[in-house]
Amino acid sequence: MTPKQCRLVPGRAVILGAGVALAALVSGCQPAVECGTWAFSGSPGDSDNYVISDGFTFNPANCGKSCDCSADCIIQMTWVYDAESGTYILDHSHESHGSVKATSDNWEIDQWDTWGYAYYGLQNNGVFDPGYNNAGSNGVATTLYDNPGGYSKNTYFYAVDVAVCYTSRTCQNKILGSYFWSFAVDGSGNVSGFLNAPGWTSIESEFQDAVTVWNTKWVPFSTTITIDDGTATLPSAVPLPTLTDL
Repeated sequence: MTPKQCRLVPGRAVILGAGVALAALVSGCQPAVECGTWAFSGSPGDSDNYVISDGFTFNPANCGKSCDCSADCIIQMTWVYDAESGTYILDHSHESHGSVKATSDNWEIDQWDTWGYAYYGLQNNGVFDPGYNNAGSNGVATTLYDNPGGYSKNTYFYAVDVAVCYTSRTCQNKILGSYFWSFAVDGSGNVSGFLNAPGWTSIESEFQDAVTVWNTKWVPFSTTITIDDGTATLPSAVPLPTLTDL
């Protein structure tokens, strides 16, 4: 299976309509390098949302590397498809300009419009909010918390969490690992987990596309809106650095 075949698009993954079909697709893809371990938990919430925690513990020995990362964190990208109407959902809670962030495959960096950094829990004042994503380090987990919801029947929600080294003398801006998680809303409106799996190389290629769109489209556009999350006001969203595998 070629990397392009592993890229998740409706005709291959969603319209097949079953978790087993998506799992079969993923099983044929080349695993990405994982320099640590993931601990994922997800379950339906009290209403129509899906509540998750996704923790990554960095251990460079897992991939035969040496790195002292004093702060690592997670960047999340999402892909949401309404199979009932055959349309992509690009705008979400606190996000009104999803079309600007979206790649040609309709993935987008998941961040509120008023938050300037692409790192999931990094506030405009440069401090990580542990309620969303705490900073980790070697042997200390960075955990992302999310509870997406409010979607109509027959909707599929995919997310990829990418752990990156945020602060280090030797391996800053290195990708440490990635994890795919998802849920679906069925024809009766019931929410359930769909597929969870460590990342693979072509899904990380999708992530690089999303980074490029963030830098080249979202950052310039963001100068036309107010980037104020309540901790600080920024003149625009902040470009991401070049992110490469450890």
